[in-house]
Amino acid sequence: MYPYKDKFTLSSNLKAILKEKGMSLRELERRSGEDYEAIRRIYNNLSKQVNLSLVANICLTLDIRIDELYTIAKKWEYEKRTGLYVLFPRPLFTSLFVCISLIS
Repeated sequence: MYPYKDKFTLSSNLKAILKEKGMSLRELERRSGEDYEAIRRIYNNLSKQVNLSLVANICLTLDIRIDELYTIAKKWEYEKRTGLYVLFPRPLFTSLFVCISLIS
């Protein structure tokens, strides 16, 4: 199991990319040879899992990089101990600061 499950969001930028390029979903389907429904799920951020060969083919067809197609963002998490919302995973320096504070 992936240790950071549910700790980040993966969102598609396909809608903006196609708009910028003046291309429709049907045109992308025709050029890439991929299934329309699979492309539509990426377009509407409905994919729970990503098929890497599909993503690679879309990127090659649109002449873009994978990091242009998807944005990865960390989620905020409520921490009961402090009563604050923090980014997960926590930065290393925060953990070191807590350890040093406990030792002192």
